[in-house]
Amino acid sequence: MRLKDIRYYSLVTLLALANAAFYTVFIMLGLREVFPSIEENFEVISAAMYIFLVVIGVAWGIPRLRTFFG
Repeated sequence: MRLKDIRYYSLVTLLALANAAFYTVFIMLGLREVFPSIEENFEVISAAMYIFLVVIGVAWGIPRLRTFFG
Protein backbone atom coordinates (compact mmCIF):
# COMPACT_ATOMS: atom_id res chain seq x y z
CA MET A 1 0.00 0.00 0.00
CA ARG A 2 1.38 3.37 -0.96
CA LEU A 3 1.70 6.27 1.43
CA LYS A 4 -0.75 8.26 -0.69
CA ASP A 5 -3.39 5.55 -0.23
CA ILE A 6 -2.86 5.55 3.53
CA ARG A 7 -3.38 9.30 3.56
CA TYR A 8 -6.67 8.92 1.67
CA TYR A 9 -7.98 6.16 3.91
CA SER A 10 -7.00 7.87 7.15
CA LEU A 11 -8.53 11.18 6.10
CA VAL A 12 -11.75 9.52 4.97
CA THR A 13 -11.93 7.52 8.19
CA LEU A 14 -11.44 10.59 10.37
CA LEU A 15 -14.04 12.55 8.43
CA ALA A 16 -16.49 9.65 8.59
CA LEU A 17 -15.99 9.25 12.35
CA ALA A 18 -16.59 12.93 13.01
CA ASN A 19 -19.57 13.11 10.66
CA ALA A 20 -21.16 9.99 12.12
CA ALA A 21 -20.76 11.30 15.67
CA PHE A 22 -22.35 14.61 14.72
CA TYR A 23 -25.34 13.03 13.02
CA THR A 24 -25.80 10.31 15.63
CA VAL A 25 -26.19 12.90 18.37
CA PHE A 26 -28.89 14.84 16.57
CA ILE A 27 -30.73 11.79 15.24
CA MET A 28 -30.80 10.15 18.66
CA LEU A 29 -31.98 13.37 20.33
CA GLY A 30 -34.79 13.56 17.80
CA LEU A 31 -35.70 9.91 18.28
CA ARG A 32 -35.70 10.38 22.05
CA GLU A 33 -38.23 13.20 21.72
CA VAL A 34 -40.50 11.28 19.33
CA PHE A 35 -40.21 7.85 20.99
CA PRO A 36 -39.73 8.19 24.77
CA SER A 37 -39.68 4.40 25.14
CA ILE A 38 -36.32 4.30 23.33
CA GLU A 39 -34.56 5.04 26.65
CA GLU A 40 -34.20 1.39 27.61
CA ASN A 41 -32.13 0.53 24.50
CA PHE A 42 -30.62 3.96 23.90
CA GLU A 43 -26.95 2.90 24.07
CA VAL A 44 -27.40 -0.10 21.77
CA ILE A 45 -29.31 1.90 19.17
CA SER A 46 -26.76 4.73 19.35
CA ALA A 47 -23.83 2.36 18.86
CA ALA A 48 -25.50 0.57 15.95
CA MET A 49 -26.39 3.85 14.26
CA TYR A 50 -22.86 5.19 14.76
CA ILE A 51 -21.26 2.08 13.22
CA PHE A 52 -23.72 2.17 10.31
CA LEU A 53 -23.00 5.85 9.61
CA VAL A 54 -19.22 5.30 9.77
CA VAL A 55 -19.38 2.42 7.28
CA ILE A 56 -21.59 4.41 4.91
CA GLY A 57 -19.34 7.46 5.26
CA VAL A 58 -16.17 5.52 4.49
CA ALA A 59 -17.75 3.69 1.56
CA TRP A 60 -19.09 6.95 0.16
CA GLY A 61 -16.02 9.05 0.84
CA ILE A 62 -13.08 7.03 -0.51
CA PRO A 63 -13.90 7.30 -4.24
CA ARG A 64 -14.83 10.98 -3.95
CA LEU A 65 -11.71 11.90 -2.02
CA ARG A 66 -9.52 10.11 -4.54
CA THR A 67 -10.97 12.18 -7.37
CA PHE A 68 -10.68 15.35 -5.29
CA PHE A 69 -6.95 14.88 -4.71
CA GLY A 70 -6.39 13.58 -8.22
